[in-house]
Amino acid sequence: MWKKWLDNPKFCLGFLILLHLTGWVGFALLGADFFLLTPLNLLLSTFILLYHQKNWSKSLVWKFTTVVLLGFLVEVAGVNTGKIFGVYAYDQALGFKLWGTPPLIGINWLLLTYTGTVTMKKWLNSPFLVAITTALLLVALDLVIEPVAIAHGFWHWDHPDIPLQNFIAWGFCAFLFSLIMQSQKETLKNPLALPFLMIQLVFFGVLHLFL
Repeated sequence: MWKKWLDNPKFCLGFLILLHLTGWVGFALLGADFFLLTPLNLLLSTFILLYHQKNWSKSLVWKFTTVVLLGFLVEVAGVNTGKIFGVYAYDQALGFKLWGTPPLIGINWLLLTYTGTVTMKKWLNSPFLVAITTALLLVALDLVIEPVAIAHGFWHWDHPDIPLQNFIAWGFCAFLFSLIMQSQKETLKNPLALPFLMIQLVFFGVLHLFL
């Protein structure tokens, strides 16, 4: 029965919407403490999105794994040197930390870059243009996410203003990860990619209004 529901994109979209609606309600009732459930939300969303990836191959698995590892390692370097994104540190909302960095951040890089790349491939054929527009899309999303993330214990900066360096590095990483996913003409199709990005934008956009 579960497989029947999982195979239905409309059901999964409804579940993703419900998951984020629950986040709003939880925030209203429990405040910032509810954001400690963020790892569960991230893992469930990633599972559902990857389940609906239309075509799988060994090379695609390796590329996704590479993005997760690179995403984590670049954040480790960023946290411990302050040279990549600026001087920042992770708090508790993303769970367990290794070298000051939650491993889940690598999965977050995969999820956002994957959905952005799939979305842009609907309209663009050039891998380079797809990567560029994916990077711009993720930077725009980060502009919305950052104030909410800082306010609710995801991470914090050593300065009140978020450095421009952060957004430049975000864009470069998204560009690189998107190119990795598209190498060897992988088939990247997912009916939930664009809806998920819209859910993210609305979710963080609404939370931003209550800061």
